[in-house]
Amino acid sequence: MKLQKPSSTRLSKEIQCPNIKHGPVNRACFAPHFKLGCMQKIAIATGIGLGTLTASLLSSALGFAFGASSSGSDLNQFVIPFLSMIGSWVSGIGALAAAVVALKIAEGQTKHEHQQDAIRCIHHSLAIINDLRGRVCAMRLMLGEGKRPLLALTRNAETIERRYEMLYDREIYRHVPGKVIDAITGMSGHFFGLSVLVEGIASSIGIQPFEPLPTPHDDSRQPLISTLMKLESELDDLFSQFVKVREAHTG
Repeated sequence: MKLQKPSSTRLSKEIQCPNIKHGPVNRACFAPHFKLGCMQKIAIATGIGLGTLTASLLSSALGFAFGASSSGSDLNQFVIPFLSMIGSWVSGIGALAAAVVALKIAEGQTKHEHQQDAIRCIHHSLAIINDLRGRVCAMRLMLGEGKRPLLALTRNAETIERRYEMLYDREIYRHVPGKVIDAITGMSGHFFGLSVLVEGIASSIGIQPFEPLPTPHDDSRQPLISTLMKLESELDDLFSQFVKVREAHTG
């Protein structure tokens, strides 16, 4: 009798974990909040420039007025040095103001880019955790109910271990507090070794990879099922912590 490989679509419909609640993806996090602030700062810089230009024009007007109402000796002795001093002060203040505004704009842009990097990293982590929640739930149902191909169980265990390793990306640790890091590393004892435990169950059953798992008639699978239930609870808590971190970054 030829065994047919089960359809992945059919398996996904058979295995459902209704207890998993996906947190809402805050798409507004990627809205260009910085654009408005940047335009305001550019407007300030433009205003300062116009103010400097106006002051220069006023200085020129005063110069003409003094020149028209003063004698040549007074003009050379008092007016020209005074206007030269005023012009130097005005140009210096204008240059300083422009430099300050430019630094503020650059600082705001750097902060904005860091915030967006953090949000993208957190959303990626939430996607990984959601995938782990679904896979752990599916494995628990496979072990508890049977009736799914043995190959689906073994492959899922290997994928769960690889997916968990993605949470050790150092980019994640740039944006999350130590409490979240401790929660990630604290689950390693449950994740690593899942594939070995599943292989042990598979060898004890003694069936072909594409044959369905038999319904359990004893408690031999219960320790692993209990471990998976604990993992589900820890992943739910980790998901909630990442959501709080995201809210802290978005303000």
